[in-house]
Amino acid sequence: MALGLLIYGALAESGMAQTLDLINISADFSSEAQAVQESVNNQPRTEYQPIGIRLGQFLSFGDTALSPQAVSDPTLTPLRPGATPDKSAASLRDSQVNSFLLRPGLETDLVFDDNVFRVDERTVSDTIFVLRPTLTLESDWLNHFVDIKVGGEFGRHQDFKDEDYDDYFISTRPRIDVDEHTVLELELGYSSAHTERGSTDDELEGPEPAIDRLLNVEADWQYQADKYSTRMLYRYSQIDALDNGQIERDFLDAHGHVWLLRQGYELTTGTTAWLRPGLLFIDYRQSRDDNGFVRDNQGWSFVAGLTIDRSAVSFLELGLGVLFHDFEQNGLDDFLDLVYVGRLLWNITPLFTLDVKAERTVEVVESTSAPISLDDSVSLELAWDPRENLIFGATTGFTRSDYATLPGQDKEEDRVEIGFNVQYLLNSNLYVEARYDYEQLDSSQAGSDYQNNVFTLRAGVQL
Repeated sequence: MALGLLIYGALAESGMAQTLDLINISADFSSEAQAVQESVNNQPRTEYQPIGIRLGQFLSFGDTALSPQAVSDPTLTPLRPGATPDKSAASLRDSQVNSFLLRPGLETDLVFDDNVFRVDERTVSDTIFVLRPTLTLESDWLNHFVDIKVGGEFGRHQDFKDEDYDDYFISTRPRIDVDEHTVLELELGYSSAHTERGSTDDELEGPEPAIDRLLNVEADWQYQADKYSTRMLYRYSQIDALDNGQIERDFLDAHGHVWLLRQGYELTTGTTAWLRPGLLFIDYRQSRDDNGFVRDNQGWSFVAGLTIDRSAVSFLELGLGVLFHDFEQNGLDDFLDLVYVGRLLWNITPLFTLDVKAERTVEVVESTSAPISLDDSVSLELAWDPRENLIFGATTGFTRSDYATLPGQDKEEDRVEIGFNVQYLLNSNLYVEARYDYEQLDSSQAGSDYQNNVFTLRAGVQL
């Protein structure tokens, strides 16, 4: 039910169909930890990494894109634009144009879903064909970085044609290396994505999947020197919820501002204590919806924590604090509550990773009765790669959502998710995957419960 505004806790990346989900800030802060980088799902697999295509060669500036010279020489040093390479056996970086890489990719899914409309009774199944193209243009420089990504997800249903969808996105992420201690990362993105069945109130379920359009602008300033580190992040999000048939969704149009500041100090090697205050403001385009409900809200959070990252074997992060939220709607009580975040990643062996996460977050929701929910979630992920090109995964998660509603309109939901997948990397350009996902929702709102099973066969190509 996420509208896409970044809230206090953690924001998770997902596929195009889930573009509007929250991004996991906690995971982002810990992504550079040694144990995280060496985990089964993140460790580099040199023989199976796509090398991309030099832009100059693709445009026929010199050799062709498929010539042997298009293979990257690992001895080359990435260059600033205009610099002269010290070593250039293939002359790949002799021009500014060739200091950019093209990385095209294409995934195709064959999906069987046994409960397309996410309902409790009279369930129907369907077979869905999904096409997911992407194209990335990224720099290959010693200092600074920029990339531009475009892509989409296009789903076609065998029986229920009205459920077909066309999602797309475009984004750019410049990074400025200010000095040896300071980095500024920027992001500008725009996307259009359908709202998944079962992720909104029944009153908002129309004849076709609803469409949300999202604009994101972000600035992320990072500084680290000796034992001290600081990070300041600002994100602006603007949401345009399009009408769905006779269902007007303009009351969900909103824009939000989030500020986060994380200060850290390394107590001993690999052990860092940190503080993370944050502010959130959400304003809706309509001052009141059709029922006279005022959805504007704002709040703050303050979390203190400890991170232990001493080796490639394990990573531990624990945080505890408070969050406060207040509402413009009369009768909707402000609240002050605990907030927590925890993660344990353990590379039990170089071939086996255990990753456990727990957190409490505030999330903006698509609901006629509430603007936000308070979510408690816990998840466990296992990954095993008996061979470098064969990866098995298993995940399970539980989320309890308590909606901020007016008296007499209480709403709570419990969501259970279980998944299994196996991925086989044929070479650096081709891979296949099979996965199974189960989801169960138990809601206090009558008629909103459901269970569904999804089986997916995937094939992908990347250059």
